[in-house]
Amino acid sequence: MDFTAILAEKGRKDGLYFNSGQLAQVTKYYELLLRGNKVMNLTAITGPEEASVKACD
Repeated sequence: MDFTAILAEKGRKDGLYFNSGQLAQVTKYYELLLRGNKVMNLTAITGPEEASVKACD
């Protein structure tokens, strides 16, 4: 399952509903975060499940 699907599912479980624009923005942020994290240690988050949990908290 990809990040967008995981985020949407996790959000629904927590009572959060994202429109397609919001999902696209958060997915882009996640992709940029992973890309930047390869160059410098920005976060310990490396997988879509971890990131979706943090995004919904």
